[in-house]
Amino acid sequence: MTARSDEGQVGLFDTPPRPPTEQEKQIKRVRGRIHRAILAFFDRLEVGEQFTMVALTREVASKVPSLAPDSPGRIMRLLRREGKINYKVVSRAQSLYAKKENES
Repeated sequence: MTARSDEGQVGLFDTPPRPPTEQEKQIKRVRGRIHRAILAFFDRLEVGEQFTMVALTREVASKVPSLAPDSPGRIMRLLRREGKINYKVVSRAQSLYAKKENES
């Protein structure tokens, strides 16, 4: 006879998931604010309009205090992979990008 485990329940010998640490909670909260700030930034851009990573970082930093400098770029790339925004690299050396139409 085998034990049946219902989804969402912890078995007798299973280790329950640990609760998130305070730092993990804060990271999740800040990441959500960065997402929203980047989406708002992109909403204000016209298709084809160019922007620099400095401009994006400055905009996000004005809404999210104690921002790690590389976070906006990392989250921007994540949002593109998720299909929520679209852009092209105009000049990697100048950190220059241009908004593209979303591929939906």
